[in-house]
Amino acid sequence: KSRYSKNVLKYFNSYLFINKVSSSLDYRTSTAGTLPFDMWRFGAGKKEGYGVKIGSMSITPYTSSSLSWTYLDMKNFPDASFENDNASLAKFNKNIRFGTQSEGGIIFNVLPMVSLEAKYERSAILLRGRPSEAH
Repeated sequence: KSRYSKNVLKYFNSYLFINKVSSSLDYRTSTAGTLPFDMWRFGAGKKEGYGVKIGSMSITPYTSSSLSWTYLDMKNFPDASFENDNASLAKFNKNIRFGTQSEGGIIFNVLPMVSLEAKYERSAILLRGRPSEAH
């Protein structure tokens, strides 16, 4: 609840996370042009926003930001025609990299303990190294 009204909700959530993104989790049997990979991310963040209570339901727009570490494992690289891409991917492949994530979305609480969420996430994975390596 917020101090503004009994129907205005203040949302705040600090969290830790770990997730996996993988081409092997794709439900389609074959995806042309997709390189096989596994990516693990872990980190910590916070999510906050204000919403409105409508009867037993609520609608809460929110923003979220987090710090994360990412590990990418490319199963094989593209052929030599993608030489520039290979050099870029090699900097991330089989290394743990620090980065940030930002997210914006809306939470629809339809029942107590049941909600639907629509969101958009943006991640930046940073390179480390000598300044001459930065792009």
